[in-house]
Amino acid sequence: MQPAMKAAQKPAPKPLRHSPLLIVAAAIAASVALLLSCNEQSQADTGRSVDIRRQPDKQQPLPPKPARPAAEEQQAASGQKKDGKLPEFSRDFNKANAWRHLTKIVSFGPRVPNTKSHRACRNYIQRELLAVCDDVQVQEFQVPHAPDPLELCNIIGRINPENPHRVLILSHWDTRPICDMEEDPALRRIPNDGANDGASGNAVMLELARVYSENPPAVGVDLLFTDGEDYGPGIDMMFLGAKHFAKRLTDSQVKSYNYCVLLDMVGDTNQDFHPEYNSERCAPLIYSAAMEINKALGFNAFKTQGSYDVLDDHIPLIERGLKIYDFIDFNYPDWNKTTDTIDKCDDDSLESIGLTMENLLHLFPAIYGTRPPGAPDPGKLPQG
Repeated sequence: MQPAMKAAQKPAPKPLRHSPLLIVAAAIAASVALLLSCNEQSQADTGRSVDIRRQPDKQQPLPPKPARPAAEEQQAASGQKKDGKLPEFSRDFNKANAWRHLTKIVSFGPRVPNTKSHRACRNYIQRELLAVCDDVQVQEFQVPHAPDPLELCNIIGRINPENPHRVLILSHWDTRPICDMEEDPALRRIPNDGANDGASGNAVMLELARVYSENPPAVGVDLLFTDGEDYGPGIDMMFLGAKHFAKRLTDSQVKSYNYCVLLDMVGDTNQDFHPEYNSERCAPLIYSAAMEINKALGFNAFKTQGSYDVLDDHIPLIERGLKIYDFIDFNYPDWNKTTDTIDKCDDDSLESIGLTMENLLHLFPAIYGTRPPGAPDPGKLPQG
């Protein structure tokens, strides 16, 4: 696909089919909005060569929402306490902290595997997670490649690791070794900074690690930084860390995750999320909940129209049986170009997705799976 054709291949708008969760969440959002005025604070994988890149596919109709018992929908959606009152939004996410992380990660330069910048970024992420998480794990693995195998590493920060009810949040921390969306052939051989495509998701997750450690949700949280997501150039040399993580998961670990969220390209100045086709087939309720929270917080980043069919780190996890949604802003003209630099990012966008994720886990800890002990009780829905 030629770079100039990217915008033309954006799917035409198509309405998002609303689930009962969306209706319930809208009622919750309307009630919680009244509180905002007084709550201002804030193992080796083998590689082949197929010339397909992660990109929006042709327009796909969104799959129908799966039927779900009304009582289960209400329990999953409602954030009410036993006395019928809604909890206030949490506003602990600090966009200045997230921006500091973004700036630091970009300062390392392109985080291409087997480079000094790649190692420096790994050390930084591990150090920041060790400061706030209850447990930090690494998954070191090699992927065959000429002339030298790729030395890759997934990094996992864990909050409340003893909690059997968990949510997984992930983003990739590597960058692509080429800029194959550039029109100039000379520029295609140059790696980019990956400010939005990589660093923005990392920055949000590092700040969320602090937030969740200081104000833990009712679920345990695993923050997965995947490696080798963007190596390429073919699709079979991408999503390497996600594939490795999925392969190592036991059946009990799969069952422990109530749901998962992938954050990819979340920090550009014109933040614009749309339903993602593969995610909609897998776990549509996650998007509905996040959209209502984002609106109630005063943002408008999640849209109900338009859809993308994206190949990303969520695909290996879907295949492993996890409920996951890919929050990705693919309306980004600097994707896989030398111009994916920090000036294309915005701290308000980091705040928008950061606050949404912060409250998603507090208000919606069991969109799928079992509601953990201590989670908000559904109670009665607000009247009007």
